Amino acid sequence: MKRKVFYSIITCMIITIVSCNTDEQKAKALLNQANDFYEQQEWASARMIIDSLKATYPKELSSLQLAFRLSQKIELTESKRNLAFCDSILAVLQQESEKMKSKFNYEKVEPYDEIGKYTSKRWVFERNIKRTYIRSGVNENGEMYMASVYHGASPIHHTQLKVSLPGAGDYAITELIPSDNALNYSFTDNGMTTEMITYQNGRDNGVIHFICDHAEKKLTAEFIGKKNTTIVIESVDKEVMCDVKNFATILTEIIRVKKEMIRLNGRIAYLEAHL
Repeated sequence: MKRKVFYSIITCMIITIVSCNTDEQKAKALLNQANDFYEQQEWASARMIIDSLKATYPKELSSLQLAFRLSQKIELTESKRNLAFCDSILAVLQQESEKMKSKFNYEKVEPYDEIGKYTSKRWVFERNIKRTYIRSGVNENGEMYMASVYHGASPIHHTQLKVSLPGAGDYAITELIPSDNALNYSFTDNGMTTEMITYQNGRDNGVIHFICDHAEKKLTAEFIGKKNTTIVIESVDKEVMCDVKNFATILTEIIRVKKEMIRLNGRIAYLEAHL
């Protein structure tokens, strides 16, 4: 189809060159061809003709002005079409978002939190208070975070987490978060030590995606520090992380589509004011 359109354009240009005598006539003939393609909604073809007109007849100001105006009409038509498409996509994304929200609790403590965050309803504090595990969540902007939580009789001073697929040699490892970082803290209660590192802004270094890509398989998590300890990641923790990843994707896409709609609305307003 594209090849036919291309040959059609070339044919039109040859006919135009052969049948017209002056540059003015040739430029007008090309402009007419561009208008015809516009009416047929062949906007890419219309742009090719306009580009040829501008390159071949740079002194034919009258035709160039009309060609510029036609380019704006094409952009306006495409922008309105793209806006309608974004609107339909946004409606679908928002429906999916509402479904995902039913799996999460929303948390935002005023005035301390600028951005609210979502944590899985399957994550129960009482269940996790005395175990070593991985937890995860996502904020309103679709930014994921993960935390490695160690609980034991003695500290290990861990600064990093490595998740592996036993027997395969595949693994992903977080960035190193030193103990003097605010994202790495620990405390002792009744002789038991709890350490927690939060990996945000991409510091999980692909660990979240690695876990979700291999969620159906056995995965181990190695807490790396002055001493190391390794656990098998529980199924519920992997499932929660996959929910977080899916929700983050939806939230991120909603933000992207909304930004694009703002841009398109602004461009449409400008074009309509200048046509």
